[in-house]
Amino acid sequence: MENYTLSIKRTIQAPAEKVFQAWANAEMAKNWLSPENMTVPEAVIEPKVGGVYRIVMQAPDGNKHTANGVIKELELNKKISFSWKWEGEGMGEGETLVTIDLNPLGENKTELTLTHEKLGSEKSKIEHTKGWESTLNNLEKALA
Repeated sequence: MENYTLSIKRTIQAPAEKVFQAWANAEMAKNWLSPENMTVPEAVIEPKVGGVYRIVMQAPDGNKHTANGVIKELELNKKISFSWKWEGEGMGEGETLVTIDLNPLGENKTELTLTHEKLGSEKSKIEHTKGWESTLNNLEKALA
């Protein structure tokens, strides 16, 4: 299997603690953890190493897309890493790995680096890049 990796860097106008909580808190995740044209009707996040998460994203047409996985690394206000797998037929290439690194840039600014590894093709990398870029737009709006 191929191993394609994407990396996105963003400067978020919020302290690292707040950005971290947006990733680690299921209620907060419901406000933003999907591409911009979708909603999150269901979110489960157990913020501990070995904890599970499940994010249900709903498109405007009602179709639902669900990702789930296990928290692999957790460093308070600095890093969260989790396996990522789409549920359902034809929804991706199996388990991949997402890592969020947070670097404080002063009192109210954080550099976020999202790395998504173990993607199975260039096409998957391109599609996931689009999805994550849109999702990070949502994160910025939610934290504004």
